[in-house]
Amino acid sequence: MIEQVYMSDCIAHFHEGFRKLHGLRKYDDIEAPALFVGMYNMIDINALNSHEGRTLVLFSGADMDNAPMVRSDIVADETQANYLRTLEDVKIANVSFRSFEDFKPVPLGDKIYCYQNSNTDGNKAKYRYDLLLKVENRYGAGRIIRGYHPHTDEEMREIYSECAIGIQFNEWAGYTSTKELAHMGRMSISNRKAPFTRTFTEESLFKEIDDLLDNPVTPEFVSLRANKFVNIGKDWLK
Repeated sequence: MIEQVYMSDCIAHFHEGFRKLHGLRKYDDIEAPALFVGMYNMIDINALNSHEGRTLVLFSGADMDNAPMVRSDIVADETQANYLRTLEDVKIANVSFRSFEDFKPVPLGDKIYCYQNSNTDGNKAKYRYDLLLKVENRYGAGRIIRGYHPHTDEEMREIYSECAIGIQFNEWAGYTSTKELAHMGRMSISNRKAPFTRTFTEESLFKEIDDLLDNPVTPEFVSLRANKFVNIGKDWLK
């Protein structure tokens, strides 16, 4: 059983919550089995290559492009596994980066949440700002909540409570927000397959949004499915 984890500095905001959720300690033993989370740069890859014991790699998102450089068993969800360019063994598991115990179902609001990370030119391309503008044009800018960092969990719960659904245009980033929304009972439009998401194409986007708005799913039911989906135990660390 893996009991220690190395985590990339690029996802420092997840470190403490991830270790607590999965009962892992900080990486401290070069010979003991270890989980490596985030392969964003050569610092991360060199840390993996320097390890002398068994390794298991979990990608976070954009770092999946570095999969061809990784020589280790990998753990990934089904969507990630289908994307990864690797000849290494891939174990399928829906591993979360944080606990969602403080995100409880509440009555649906009427707004649409869309994760955007930050308002930079790079992120506008990465998170399909062009599609967000089309959504705002159709449903009204006042009905759309753009998801920018930083916010506390309490602030995010207040924001989510105003919403009926979420949108995740980039299936590799913003997935934690989609899970948070789901635990509060909100379905999302996303190509990251899960019991609380609806896939889309650019052509079907408005149809999928309209369908979720016109035929809302009971928040308690969505939250129940989200809880079952993320509570996977520790067998994946064996």
